[in-house]
Amino acid sequence: QYSDQYYAYRTPVPLRYFEVPLSFVYTTLPNGNGLLLGGGPSVSFSSDRKYQYRPIKSLDAGAHILLGYQTALGFSANLTYTHGFVNVSEFTDQVPVIKNRFAALTVGYLF
Repeated sequence: QYSDQYYAYRTPVPLRYFEVPLSFVYTTLPNGNGLLLGGGPSVSFSSDRKYQYRPIKSLDAGAHILLGYQTALGFSANLTYTHGFVNVSEFTDQVPVIKNRFAALTVGYLF
């Protein structure tokens, strides 16, 4: 979000970060199938050092939440949302705040 004397606006900025989440997951049934609820901290590492000639920080820390379902056969589908806490902008005189937000749908198999 950016604001000055005349304008305040928010715009998405495509950045490339590699996220490493640590998930604490609760399942509704004891054998592991059923509804999955979870969340935890995450650390993200940038694979871009610049966005349109503006330097960005290479490390971000945040938290994520997870909602999903796992079948008795081990297949799962999850929705995840990550909210970054660090201002990754290093060009603060013109772009004062850039924070990472990430949403994903994942499909997997537990073996």
